Amino acid sequence: MCLETALVAMGMSAATAASVSTGISMASSIMGVVTSTMGAFNQSQARADTSAYRAGVARNNAIIAERQAVDRIKRGKEDADRQRLRGRMLEGRQLVGLAGQGGDVTVGSNIDLLADTAELSEFDAQTIEVNAKRDANSIRAQASNFTAQSQLYDYQSAAENPLLDATTTALSGFGSISAKWYKNNNPASGITWNSPRTL
Repeated sequence: MCLETALVAMGMSAATAASVSTGISMASSIMGVVTSTMGAFNQSQARADTSAYRAGVARNNAIIAERQAVDRIKRGKEDADRQRLRGRMLEGRQLVGLAGQGGDVTVGSNIDLLADTAELSEFDAQTIEVNAKRDANSIRAQASNFTAQSQLYDYQSAAENPLLDATTTALSGFGSISAKWYKNNNPASGITWNSPRTL
C-alpha cells in the first residue's frame, strides 16, 4: 500500500500504481519460491551426502574391527604357543632336577609330576586361545554392528531425493502464487490486476 501511495505521489495513476505494486509483489513471491526451492534441494542433498559419508565411516570401522579380530586370534595363538614352550621348559627343568636327584623319571610320582605339568601347561595354552577367540567374537559383533549401521546410512542416503523435495517446494509455492494471482484477476472477485485494491 505504501508503494502504491509513493507511485501515485510520483504522478502515476492509481490503477497503474496498483498494477506495478502487484507485479512487484508477485515477482518478489516468485523469487521467494525459487530461493526456497533451491534451499530444499540443497538441504536434501546435504542430508544424502552426510548419510553417504557416515555409511563410509561405518564400513571402514567394520573393516578395522574385523582386522582387530583376526589380529586378536593371531596374538592368542602366539601367546598360547609361548605358554606351551614355557611348559616344556618347566618339564625339562623338572626332568633334570629329578634325574639329578637320582630318581627314575619313567615311573611313579615322578612321571605323574611331569604329566601334570604337561597337562596344566596345555590347559593354560588352550585357555589363552579360547579367551582370544571370545575377544575376537566380541570384536566381530562390533564389526557386524558397524556393517548394519553402514547399511542404515546407505538406505537413508538413497531415500533422500533432492529433486523431489525441490519440486514439492516449488509446486507448493507456485500454487500459492497462482491462487493469489487468480484471486486478484478473477472477474467474479471484482478485483483485476489493473484495479486498485487493498491488501
